[in-house]
Amino acid sequence: MNSFRLSGAKNADSTGRAYEVDVQDAIAYAASVALKTKLFAAKTIFRIAQATGALSITIGVGDSTTPPMSGDEAEIWLSSDGTGRVVTFSTGFAPTGTLTMVASKKAVANFVFDGAAWIEKSRAIGA
Repeated sequence: MNSFRLSGAKNADSTGRAYEVDVQDAIAYAASVALKTKLFAAKTIFRIAQATGALSITIGVGDSTTPPMSGDEAEIWLSSDGTGRVVTFSTGFAPTGTLTMVASKKAVANFVFDGAAWIEKSRAIGA
């Protein structure tokens, strides 16, 4: 199991670095998208371009010396074109599952890393 990033010290991780949020904003749509967190990011926001077909998402689970670390968070922003689209959360997520987006709507799914896999905390489909 990976160690925890946050030490309990205000706004710092276990290495003494400031708590960091990474935004990966230019992820092109493809039928399969692989996501990866960065070394010092305790939270990562992934924004994937508008889905024009089904989407399968995988995410890295690292190891004892590479990210992510237990407690890290990932937020995935999605949108669909004029057709409802199915998003599959595949390798790296536990359990794996799907999210069905409504045509021309946006969705957000939030996950936390438990040391072995990304566990879904919440999801929302909105305007």
